[in-house]
Amino acid sequence: MRSKTWSGFQQQPARRFGVDGVMAVFLRGVAEGFRRARQRRDLAALSDHNLRDIGLTRSDVEGEIGKPFWRA
Repeated sequence: MRSKTWSGFQQQPARRFGVDGVMAVFLRGVAEGFRRARQRRDLAALSDHNLRDIGLTRSDVEGEIGKPFWRA
């Protein structure tokens, strides 16, 4: 059930996560971590010329690929 507030925006009802909901949130987080890891590998594979084209240096890339997969 949704109720109107004084500002006209809709309020969302309080969420209650069951085991399935918690597992879904966890799995989405893991999938996002793997996407980040793949993107960092792809970034590391770019040539210096391609990095300059997108406005990055090799040291920028080294700092990014040194992060663990769970860090944004």
